[in-house]
Amino acid sequence: MLTFNKTYFPKNKFIFALSGGSDSIAACHFLHKKGFDFLTIHVNHKFIPQDDEIAENVTRFCYKNEIPLYIMESNAKYDKGSKEDFCRNVRYSLLRNYAEKQGFDYICTAHHLDDCVESYFLNFLKGCPEFVPIHYFCKYPEVSIFRPFLLNKKIDFVEYLEYHDLTKFVMEDSMNNDLKLMRNWARKVVLPVIDAKYAGLHKVVFKKMKKHLDDVVKL
Repeated sequence: MLTFNKTYFPKNKFIFALSGGSDSIAACHFLHKKGFDFLTIHVNHKFIPQDDEIAENVTRFCYKNEIPLYIMESNAKYDKGSKEDFCRNVRYSLLRNYAEKQGFDYICTAHHLDDCVESYFLNFLKGCPEFVPIHYFCKYPEVSIFRPFLLNKKIDFVEYLEYHDLTKFVMEDSMNNDLKLMRNWARKVVLPVIDAKYAGLHKVVFKKMKKHLDDVVKL
């Protein structure tokens, strides 16, 4: 079941970044039902043929549920390097620029505990296991990004989608299945093996993230 703490949210209107995947569809619907005031923005990267279909699904979802939506299209050209990093950098750049022009102070994303576990594992491989996997709050010159769902598991979003009959609106990015990408390899190959042998990894990361969020709220 999805849970939230009101102290993790700003009091003024914010932007919600809607990718069209299961996590963001569930979180967007949840926040709308809870009465939060936000504008949903979807970035169509025009990077793979599937992107237009994802944008159509997002449009249908928001129209059906009467959620305000603005779609941005990218004309950035990929050159080299990580495709995942390229798309993320383009997306955040567009969102930050829009927030600055329209006077928004905050952008909300649907990152969750499983994302934190993946980052914790990848940070370990890089030699920094004590680093906070994913920060609740990131301040940029134009806007601040906050992630209020870091204590929720992936399964919470999946069950929410099924309960509210929202699965039909979900379309995952096909790049999420590319095992050449380090995060996908960790998510689909390594971490399931670790979970089968050691069920405590999520508990370790949960405690770390709970302390991180509590410390942020105290500030």
